Amino acid sequence: MDRYVAFVERNSDGDYFLYTADVPGFAAGGVRTLDELLAVAAEMFRDHVALLEADGDPVPAPRSYDAVLADPELAEDRAGAAMIVSLPLLPRPSPAERVNVTIERDLLREIDRTAKRLGMSRSEMLAEGAKRIIASAA
Repeated sequence: MDRYVAFVERNSDGDYFLYTADVPGFAAGGVRTLDELLAVAAEMFRDHVALLEADGDPVPAPRSYDAVLADPELAEDRAGAAMIVSLPLLPRPSPAERVNVTIERDLLREIDRTAKRLGMSRSEMLAEGAKRIIASAA
């Protein structure tokens, strides 16, 4: 999975915002927590790239941290950033596939209870959890 370097800023109201160094026109934010920003931004980024591709626009290849940190044109962005993060380009949604997994019985029961409380299926909850972990993995 490709990962793009992104700059995170925080405004005076405490909201987080994120934009990429290599994909112009993409920004996400207006959220209160960094965890929420990273989860929302990954899905928004996937959708933004899909729109670029649908319009026939090129999608720049991701650069390494070192390349972004050495780019003199990004000096102002680096200076204004609260932090620099790795933003994954999540795969596009695809047809569901049935899998067989092994999970501890008590954990499975807790998953089912929590999914029911959230109005989700077991599969939806497991998939959502996996997406969040992938999006936040360094």
